[in-house]
Amino acid sequence: MLALALAVLVATPAPSPPALRTIQTVKSTPFCSALQRHFNAAFVPMLGNDRSFRIVGERLDDLNVLFTRPTYASDFYVLRGRLMQHVGEIDRSLPQIGAQIDRLRAGAALTDDAASREQMLATVSSLEAAYAIQKQIAYDLHGLVQSMMEYDPLAHPHPAGGMDPSELGIPRDMRDLKSYLRYDSRRDTMQKAQSTAVDRALALAQSRCQ
Repeated sequence: MLALALAVLVATPAPSPPALRTIQTVKSTPFCSALQRHFNAAFVPMLGNDRSFRIVGERLDDLNVLFTRPTYASDFYVLRGRLMQHVGEIDRSLPQIGAQIDRLRAGAALTDDAASREQMLATVSSLEAAYAIQKQIAYDLHGLVQSMMEYDPLAHPHPAGGMDPSELGIPRDMRDLKSYLRYDSRRDTMQKAQSTAVDRALALAQSRCQ
């Protein structure tokens, strides 16, 4: 028998990160081993990224109001460094996640059972959907960090009300970075895809591997 430490999303109120639980005792077959090994190896760092995205969201909220503070210049440098750190951590995890999803897809060929193969590929599809959104958000955050690297807050006068006077009449949502990036809505879609992937992996493990 093989212990399957399957990462499972537990519904918790936002913005708390999802939690993990495990299920045990699955058959030690190549197909089940592939499910256990590659699903976990893809999903656990993906969940770690989700926690990083939650923290980045808090940084974006801070950035929205940063220029209203008298310490905006020093705060800008600190915030920029923290965003660079989080985005770097996410970036380093993405190739590993993609490779494990590919290996999970290859694992579908390890069974002659058509239904099991279809369930495995459906699980892969959900993981890929969440992974694609993580890559998209990371790409957009790269652009933000790059813009922050090119901006020197000390080279400009402190903007009134945190904004250039010409921008004060712009609707609030258009001045909100999270709104502009569709940050929260994309995270919601990502988490739904993650939940679906977990549900499918659990159903497969319980029906074919226990």
